[in-house]
Amino acid sequence: VSRNPSPSTVEQRSFTSTAIMEVRDGKMVVVLVGGSNGNHVMAADLGRRPEFELRLVTRRPEKWSKTIRCREQRITVDSIPFAILPTWWVEYEGQIDEIYHWDDCAKALQGAHMVIMTCPVTVHKEVLARICDHLPDHPIMIGSAYAQGGLDWAAREVLQDNPRAKFVTLFGLKHYPYLCKADEYGKRVTLYGRFPDLRAAVSPHKPNNVKAVKHFLDQMFHKDFTMLTDFVICTLGGSNQMLHPSICSQLFEGWQPGMVYDHHMKFYTEVKAKAQNWLFELAIREVPTLLWALDGVLNRNGELRKQATYEIFSTVRVSWHDGTCAAATVLHVLLSRYTCCHFVNTCHDDYLLLIDGC
Repeated sequence: VSRNPSPSTVEQRSFTSTAIMEVRDGKMVVVLVGGSNGNHVMAADLGRRPEFELRLVTRRPEKWSKTIRCREQRITVDSIPFAILPTWWVEYEGQIDEIYHWDDCAKALQGAHMVIMTCPVTVHKEVLARICDHLPDHPIMIGSAYAQGGLDWAAREVLQDNPRAKFVTLFGLKHYPYLCKADEYGKRVTLYGRFPDLRAAVSPHKPNNVKAVKHFLDQMFHKDFTMLTDFVICTLGGSNQMLHPSICSQLFEGWQPGMVYDHHMKFYTEVKAKAQNWLFELAIREVPTLLWALDGVLNRNGELRKQATYEIFSTVRVSWHDGTCAAATVLHVLLSRYTCCHFVNTCHDDYLLLIDGC
């Protein structure tokens, strides 16, 4: 994709054919789907940059202002946790070019290069079905800012009998890129940090598709994306889909209908050995074993094995950067089986991780 003012093209290999994507006047046309916290950030960030034309599709267009304001916490090096380096705040605003109700989804997608969902994983299939009912007759990239939960499986099912499926390139981010919260729906958002290491999967995994998706994502998120070989890395990634079930299974073990708890449980700070053991079994033993086996079955020549090994370190890094004591939980799982460790949480907004005796 050329960012020069003159018309340019990117060749994009679709599911069954080769198509040409045109980017006119240097404008990358991106459609945000949903009213999530993340879309508030993208509206403010992308909407202040002249190389983007920004559209939003939402159930509640009347709640959205075309001007979205963002207050962002910046850090010198974003691969080091907030508690260590000094931070400062910046403020900016961006403009959404057009806001559409779902009834006008077809109009929003016409001429668009990329559609990105930032919504709960549980509604991926439903949202994809809505989008794919209105596919344009030109190449388009459709994906999610958080591709856990079998996004590619849902997309294959939704697109199975769609005659315009040949125009679609599917993509998905392995980790959610922001730590953010909307302060006023449709108007203001606070961005506490950007995750340091962003990775994405693409299907079909062809050079032209990967090149096009990477170009857009690099520009949108100010990062040099690592492109994954398979969506299974997102589906079986060593983060929330292992961390959250392990913790919830411990916290709510023995629950019966009608049971009322006597206090509000804290998700990370009340983690006990049982949850840590379950997480260890999932993240260290079971899932890497599956990925190693799939590497052989799919003839990936070690790529899945390499990415599965990276997962162990990536989980700690991303959790640590999250500004919560999730890192303490993950590191405890990795280290406590073989070392003597002691973790201490401090108060206020951030957590300080202390490892004693390792």
